Amino acid sequence: MKACTPPLTDLHAKRCAKPLFRLAAILAGTLAVGSCFGPAVRGTASSDSSSADAKVGSPESTNVAIPGPLRPFLRMAGISQKVSPEEVIPLLARNVFDLGYVGRSPKEFLILLTRYVQQARELETLAGPDGVIRVSTCEEAKPLLKILGYRTGAGCGQRISFLETADPQRAFLTIDSGFPLPDLEKSLQEGRAFAYSFTTSRVPAPPVEIDWAKKGKKVDVVDMLLGDPDLARFYWALARMQALIMRRLKRAASSALSIAIACSLAPGVPKSLPSLPTAMTRVS
Repeated sequence: MKACTPPLTDLHAKRCAKPLFRLAAILAGTLAVGSCFGPAVRGTASSDSSSADAKVGSPESTNVAIPGPLRPFLRMAGISQKVSPEEVIPLLARNVFDLGYVGRSPKEFLILLTRYVQQARELETLAGPDGVIRVSTCEEAKPLLKILGYRTGAGCGQRISFLETADPQRAFLTIDSGFPLPDLEKSLQEGRAFAYSFTTSRVPAPPVEIDWAKKGKKVDVVDMLLGDPDLARFYWALARMQALIMRRLKRAASSALSIAIACSLAPGVPKSLPSLPTAMTRVS
């Protein structure tokens, strides 16, 4: 009779081993999902010397370049200033297909955003390697004002001089994006130097595997999303799916881990209970 009845501790050990195996399976599944959706979105390389070598579109590249400061870009893209950096690119993709097109025709929202991106790149070029726009005189201000859609009025450098609109489309973008035009105008009136930081922003992107290439050539991630509503919709769907799967896996892993810990602390559990690495090996 005793030989046919397994000891109570053995039964308890078997019951407690199940959560460990379940936890190991969840962890293995998490790793598998990560490898399915990664490598990360292929953005542009960093501006420093170490990352300039590499890796536009490489698996290690996880950041997407946003032209200019992030705040005006979010403003023009219709994205809240309170979102986390990880949400910027998925929300941009959502707004592109949701607000940017009627059929295949771009709407005013997308037209303005595309023009702003181009203007921001011109300002980045003007800012130079140090990423700061500097103006000390009316003559030095002319290239900047041309990009902004303005020109100096008569008597530049005097308090009675004001900036005038030269290109209404560019001037609208300048005001709408929040460029500090009043500060520039006041600096020119008072003969003071004007300085404004204008560097590339970089935001992390969800690990969704998309080949950011067109006809064999690498294309800017922002440009591709702005120019293709189908790609923007597809990216938004993948980013949401990846986030949902990871949240569910984390909840399941947390629950299984709690059960496994409770079992390991219970009295009468023999030390022969398999460890997590052993369970992982058995699952695989």
